[in-house]
Amino acid sequence: MQTTNIVLLGIGGQGTLTMMEMLAMGAEAAGEEVRVLSRVSLARLGGSGMCHVRLGPSSSPAIPAGEANILIALELSEVLRALSMAAPGALAFTSLYRRMPVAAGVNGLHYPTRDEIERALQEASITPIFVPETLPLSDTAKETEQAEDSRVNILMLGAFAGYTTLLPRALLEQAIVQRLPRFAEQNIRTFEAGWDYGASLRTSRAI
Repeated sequence: MQTTNIVLLGIGGQGTLTMMEMLAMGAEAAGEEVRVLSRVSLARLGGSGMCHVRLGPSSSPAIPAGEANILIALELSEVLRALSMAAPGALAFTSLYRRMPVAAGVNGLHYPTRDEIERALQEASITPIFVPETLPLSDTAKETEQAEDSRVNILMLGAFAGYTTLLPRALLEQAIVQRLPRFAEQNIRTFEAGWDYGASLRTSRAI
């Protein structure tokens, strides 16, 4: 059985660890072997966080450099931190949400543009898949309502899952409800918006 290696990246408060937990819960419910590793201690202080998720047989939860099949970045520039982790041909699901690090703003450092990030990914033989900060929700929700930035992890989970179909939609929705029961209804709608977006990209690229 082939192992799929997924690296999650985000900044403090975006829910990178929560996203890792929901992926693991969905995989376990599907009967998949799954291992996870989190490196998010500094993220709680507003810094960067990284999580590893391995679906399938593996001897260690840590993904070796150059073997990640999928990158999921909850902030635009964060994806650049994981270039060395990605295997040739990897997919990079990258949110267009931007938040310049405090140090960069104070020191006048350059924040990369979308075009610069896209070129860096392509030069590393990584396929970029950009996801808007917000997406229209399904017809079951108010037409004017959109997925909130605070739920970018749920939106990105949906986009990744809808594009790859690696895990059953129903089991991921179940994991969202179990992990975040207080805001289950809103989060499911956000997940649906992400799933629909990812599925539409998959369909258009297959044509």
